[in-house]
Amino acid sequence: MVETGGLPRRVPAGVLASDLPALEHLELWFGVEDYGGTTTVDDLAPLLAGERFPALRRLGLRNSEWGDDLVRRLADAPVTQRVKVLDLSGHVLTDAGGEVLAAAPAFRGLERLVIHHHFLTEEMEERLRAALTGVDVDLDGRREPEVYKDEVFYYPQVTE
Repeated sequence: MVETGGLPRRVPAGVLASDLPALEHLELWFGVEDYGGTTTVDDLAPLLAGERFPALRRLGLRNSEWGDDLVRRLADAPVTQRVKVLDLSGHVLTDAGGEVLAAAPAFRGLERLVIHHHFLTEEMEERLRAALTGVDVDLDGRREPEVYKDEVFYYPQVTE
């Protein structure tokens, strides 16, 4: 597990370049650019392609400003077909990402989906539970965006 409020892209690049055929659990926290977080969804391409880490069954991709984009990529990613537990906690994940989670067949094969600290509406939470029957869905910690001077702000769980 690599937990941070700002993950430089060289760290996941190093992890994804490693030869770890027995790795069963991988968890990365991405954070924000203001604290060194330069990793993007594109940097995860080797992982999402499903060719790395053949024993991987538990995957935590957590704590970013790009949660909706990540979910879109996971919906078609071969790695999603293999993992049984997917933790997407801490992201800026809105109803746009929730729509993808509810609609994409890839997520129906999970045993467990964990999404703590999210910005899904109560209606979307209900829709997800209904769409992912048979999946243990943990949606603890719904957050509301902050509003300042009529501008709306979303923040991942850990930044500093």
